[in-house]
Amino acid sequence: MITKADIAAYYNLTLTAPQETLLDDYILPAIQTFIEKYCNRVFDTASFIESFEGGVSSFFVKNPPIISVTSVKEDTETLPADDYRVFNTYVKLYSKPANHQTVIEIDYEGGFATFPADLAQALIKWAYDEMKFAETGTTNVKDIKRFTAGSVTVEYESETSITKESESQMTLHLPDYVTAILRLYRLQPIK
Repeated sequence: MITKADIAAYYNLTLTAPQETLLDDYILPAIQTFIEKYCNRVFDTASFIESFEGGVSSFFVKNPPIISVTSVKEDTETLPADDYRVFNTYVKLYSKPANHQTVIEIDYEGGFATFPADLAQALIKWAYDEMKFAETGTTNVKDIKRFTAGSVTVEYESETSITKESESQMTLHLPDYVTAILRLYRLQPIK
């Protein structure tokens, strides 16, 4: 994720103690919680153990990308590494398809080893805008929705206006540049 140091470096500024507190205690934790819920994933690297019902040979994990797999178990038996193949978002069994009563357990490390640069930049700008809003009541966000030159008016369709109903409620107050980037990293929820 991003830090207050990332914000200070990007804007070439020295943060005051109240700004640091605001970022550390409120803005950055809220942004991290929001993007993880919205994108249906964690972004920090961590270890995960997930269990799946058998009957299929491909198992999609909840926290991609997969960095490494520690083990794959079929019921309680650890499978040899040559019995499966690891992809970016899933593990595929080669040895034999598991039946429906079989439990497949995958122990893996997932998340982003390097936080995506495009997402970091959008979050830095968003956190800075939120900090400025908290301090002054105004932001640097100036999304142009309509432009008039003489007798001609051009109205731009907002990214958030073309989303599904549930998504539009969640992103209603986000800057368009944040919404556009978050959509690139959003996963469909895995039950």
